[in-house]
Amino acid sequence: MDVQITVHLSAWQHDWLVDIAAGKQPKNWYHRQSVAVLSRMGLVSFVWNVGYHLTDLGSQVLWQINEQKERKA
Repeated sequence: MDVQITVHLSAWQHDWLVDIAAGKQPKNWYHRQSVAVLSRMGLVSFVWNVGYHLTDLGSQVLWQINEQKERKA
């Protein structure tokens, strides 16, 4: 069974999603607060001694974003 979920991301949410996928971690309270929104959406999670990383859903969302960019190009 295929399920389609629509996720609306602001520009900064998209940027953080890409940055976390690249291994970048939030450095201060403001950045952690921004990433917490992505965590509540289920796109990223926090692991002690590892930091933030993409969940399976976050990886799929990022993959779909990249695929849409390729279609437009």
